[in-house]
Amino acid sequence: MGTFGRMLRLLPLLIGSVWCCMASAQSCVLVLRPDGKASAGSIVRDQWGATVGTVDVFGRFCAAEPPDTLLFREKGVMPLRVAWTDALLLGKVQLQALQQATELEAVAIRPWPSPRDRQALAAVSTVDSSELRMYDRASLRSPLLWVPGVQMDERGQGGSTRFSIRGSLLRSPYGVRGVKVYWGPFSLTMADGSTPLELLDPALVGTLDVVRSIGGPVYGSAPSGLLLATPPERQNTGTDVSISGTGGPDGYFKLNGELRTRSANGNTLSLGLLRMGNDGYRDQEYARRDQVWITQRYGLPKGNVRIYLTGQKAAWGLPGSLDSLTAAEHPRSARPYSQQIDARVEKSQLFAGIAVEQRIWQELLLRSSLQVQAIDKVNPYGTSPFFGGYKDERIRSAGTRLSLGRTFRGNAISFSWELGLEALVERDELQERTFVNALPADLRTDADTRASTINSFLSTRTLVGDRTTIFADIGTEATAFRHVDELRNKETADSPAGELYPLLGVERAFSDQLTGHLRYAQSTSRPTIWEILGSTGIPNATLTAEHVKEAEGGITFRNNGTAVAVNGYMRRTQDLILPQRVDQGTEEIFVNAGDAEQDGVELEARTGRDLSGKGQLELQLNGAWQHHRLTLPDMTNTVDVPGVPRWTGGVRARWSTRPGLRIEAGYRANSSVVANSSNGDRVPGYGVMQLHIGRSWRWNDHRLQVGLTGENILNEQYTSFIQLNDPAGRYYNPAPGRGLFVDLRFTFDPRPQ
Repeated sequence: MGTFGRMLRLLPLLIGSVWCCMASAQSCVLVLRPDGKASAGSIVRDQWGATVGTVDVFGRFCAAEPPDTLLFREKGVMPLRVAWTDALLLGKVQLQALQQATELEAVAIRPWPSPRDRQALAAVSTVDSSELRMYDRASLRSPLLWVPGVQMDERGQGGSTRFSIRGSLLRSPYGVRGVKVYWGPFSLTMADGSTPLELLDPALVGTLDVVRSIGGPVYGSAPSGLLLATPPERQNTGTDVSISGTGGPDGYFKLNGELRTRSANGNTLSLGLLRMGNDGYRDQEYARRDQVWITQRYGLPKGNVRIYLTGQKAAWGLPGSLDSLTAAEHPRSARPYSQQIDARVEKSQLFAGIAVEQRIWQELLLRSSLQVQAIDKVNPYGTSPFFGGYKDERIRSAGTRLSLGRTFRGNAISFSWELGLEALVERDELQERTFVNALPADLRTDADTRASTINSFLSTRTLVGDRTTIFADIGTEATAFRHVDELRNKETADSPAGELYPLLGVERAFSDQLTGHLRYAQSTSRPTIWEILGSTGIPNATLTAEHVKEAEGGITFRNNGTAVAVNGYMRRTQDLILPQRVDQGTEEIFVNAGDAEQDGVELEARTGRDLSGKGQLELQLNGAWQHHRLTLPDMTNTVDVPGVPRWTGGVRARWSTRPGLRIEAGYRANSSVVANSSNGDRVPGYGVMQLHIGRSWRWNDHRLQVGLTGENILNEQYTSFIQLNDPAGRYYNPAPGRGLFVDLRFTFDPRPQ
């Protein structure tokens, strides 16, 4: 049955084993007044000042979708700002009495260090569960496109994916490079730096943090940022079962079912399955996906254990890029040779991990995790006999993390440290054949490649007073590469010396409303196995990692439901890894060639207003200006970095009413982009509009949600996926025209007695 079938047989055993291991931990937060009594009726707000709920008559606050931060402000008590994760760990929130006027002025109190401190105080955007559910498509693309500085493209619904933060996509025409992705405590990014992002379906995600700057060393080498996804756990006590379905144009459908439970002691279980299919807007652009998953969290006396497991079987077509004339006159067409060989990817993948977080001797916090991945993949690819092949690939990878940390709290100065390492190993067994008359023929590559990387780190945070945080991190990366060429009976090994990458910065809370930060970070971006081998299958021993340096500054203003964040950065990338054609253009290798200067400014703003009993109106605005320039060794002048728009921007309005009606309209636009670094060919910019209308009904223990989403309302013709530096000028991948998606979701959610 293969990897996917074996995983299905093990699923009932895993469910039974983890279910019986549940222990104790706090769930709903108990809110207490200064006299120790329950603070029934207290209003709870989020970090933006918007109301998220009230404390019940028993003094409990249980949010269905809790925000990152809880804010308590009421007469007679001191303002309190507390992270939800910290409040949940303690099990209660203790309000403090307001000091007398003759004493020092009361100030907001926040737990420290918070999850944001662990993210090294970089520019972070959070996509919450409501947005992920509303844009329930085949990938995370729809909500992530509203994050400034982020580009995400895919071929059709659920096809080939690439992802970029702040212009990191020069190396990403076929995948994800430089961005590190975590699902809970586990790294989906493998030892060579590549990430199978298609594994992270929206159904597997609760909330998603997008760290847009160089990630802190605590996450290893993350030169282009981080994606930090939480599992889809239920946040309040109880059990719910949901069934949902989505239908759309070009044969698109998605069906999934989910069970979530949370016990009174905080133990959680989420499990589900999904099936997705899409015939594709273009020829040879189909996609198929079947996936199951389970996430489990259960408490220990001073910690918790988390177990994640998912298996996926997927396939998607590869239509190839078009030239501008074909894209305009025949936008649904594919490259003829791609259709002839049925260019595609067929993939089966299994991911499993277990993580433990535990307080040990003298309140030391020990974090440890172990994970494994198995990928079996078949990939007939190419748009012509000269640029094609038949790959049969088997990947096995594993990783482990271990860290130890402690926090010392004082009246004037608090100090926190974390010391640890992350080790990732990967084995890639690849056979590649040439095509003769569109059929697989002689072996071109028969290789066994192994890669490993060890990241060690020391992270420190110093809180001066209660408003200034100074952070200083240092990380190291050591990589090793071993390649066995079975065809040529040759072995290649390389173990470059480890490199240091520091991070320094400061954050200052000027008031409860205004916060600013400055940071400087360095990192490396190692070449993937695919880049080391190129299309020749022969390792390029001279290929080294890219080196990235970035300085960032930002300021955030929050007041009464309004939030505005502005961040600016200056980024330098040296020793760029770029493709190069050899052998009269019939083969492709990757070399270190050129440097990039990347500067930009990003804006996020939102505000919400109650409409006098008629619902709530929320406005959101985002934009990015990017001045990214590329210098190649044979050039005297710089050119725009291919694939990166000079500017992007979007605005959307959301109106929610009490009966459960929700209407949203949004418009996004971006400038033209350079597609070829040698001649400056440009792909035109575009603007697209979307509209969403949703309605929910609830009766007894049942809830029905219906949604209609119109995408590309203006029926704009544009390219959604750019093939960089194609010598034949085939940059265009036409995006679907106007489309209407229908979503239905039925949930059975018994209310606690």
